[in-house]
Amino acid sequence: MIILPGRSTASLVGRVGRRHFSRVLLWDADTPHAKAMEKFREATPLMTYALDNAESFGKRDWLAALTLLTTRKNASRNHHVYRDFMAKVVSQREVFGKGSIHLMLHRLAIIGASAIVWRLVPFITAQLTALQPRQICLISWALAKAKVFDNDFNEKLALWLQSVDPGELSKLDAAHLAWSYARRAEIAKTENQSPLGPRELQCLRRLIVVHGSSDREQDGRVGEAYISESHSSSTLLKAAADLFPKDLGLFTELSDTIRGAVEGDEFSFTSQELTALWISTSIIGTSHRTHIKREWIEFLQEQSRRLRFDIAFNQFMCLSIARAASALDALDPRVIYQLIHFVDKRGLNMKAETGVELAEIFAKSAIDDINAWKRLAILFERKGIGLQLRDIHRFKRAFERSGRINQRIMGFYDLFVKVREDEKKYGPA
Repeated sequence: MIILPGRSTASLVGRVGRRHFSRVLLWDADTPHAKAMEKFREATPLMTYALDNAESFGKRDWLAALTLLTTRKNASRNHHVYRDFMAKVVSQREVFGKGSIHLMLHRLAIIGASAIVWRLVPFITAQLTALQPRQICLISWALAKAKVFDNDFNEKLALWLQSVDPGELSKLDAAHLAWSYARRAEIAKTENQSPLGPRELQCLRRLIVVHGSSDREQDGRVGEAYISESHSSSTLLKAAADLFPKDLGLFTELSDTIRGAVEGDEFSFTSQELTALWISTSIIGTSHRTHIKREWIEFLQEQSRRLRFDIAFNQFMCLSIARAASALDALDPRVIYQLIHFVDKRGLNMKAETGVELAEIFAKSAIDDINAWKRLAILFERKGIGLQLRDIHRFKRAFERSGRINQRIMGFYDLFVKVREDEKKYGPA
């Protein structure tokens, strides 16, 4: 175990124990069937067991099956067992009823079963006004996660949003709801759908202010939490940036609260959460880069120092932070070291497209770590054949700008260009 300076072992263990619950409920196998299903490491045997024992399954058994399925391998949607299992799950909607339908949808969204969520939309739309606020918020999150956008449901949800008192929601509920609306707004832009109305935006802003800019006492429902305090805070900030990208005042209020809580040792951030903070800041920076508080940028840089210790830190996070820090002119040594460490240790597992962008950022920022550039060169040699022609050119230009170009790289470059030109002339092989 790595002990950070100034932290006790007990404190560190406590932090680790509270983290990484953004996707899956804390779950204990509390029925005989649930305990039996825990032993299955792949999806098909688990679903087969559920189908074979469906007659004796209760609500908690079905919920256990869905929960376990979120972490099991090889859940092929084309397999007949998957189709039969999901059909059986849909048939249990009355069993889940008002008390647990939100949990069912949450698991289905994480699994990626969008088609199944669509089939449940009429049922949940009819039930919506009778559900508790926390259930509605989680259902909204699940539908947005599954990219299920139904007009009837959205209209009912909008009416509920305009009538609900933000004080009735926990910070967790607010994070679910704000994230779901940010997701809807994003999809609306790309698919030319109607944007959110001014009344909805007004209600969402009020909700975010109430829960994101003050340390409200949680009401004890964190026992059912899917998201930690730090994840709720980062999710609210990201939703605020997506929904109100030019609202510097709102961003400053939220970021000041987050910084104060972390400096007060209330929580710290995972790599996923820190990535969300960087992305949020870069969104606001598009319009207000020079007006973002220097203390906040310094805070992000300092928080980034331990990214390399988080095993969940992946190429998407690495590239997102590199993009954001570069756009904000905030690539200082604390951030740079995390990027080059990732490329050096795990760069050969990256996608070639990720390598292209990182090479451009490294070259632009004069990052001249020999090991990182070696990994990028090997990545180009191994996976560059799959790049589009424009990306092949971009990779080469990045190496030229960095002064790391050599005959070997040029040889692969010429080969990849020739392959693309032949494909254009004669068609793919």
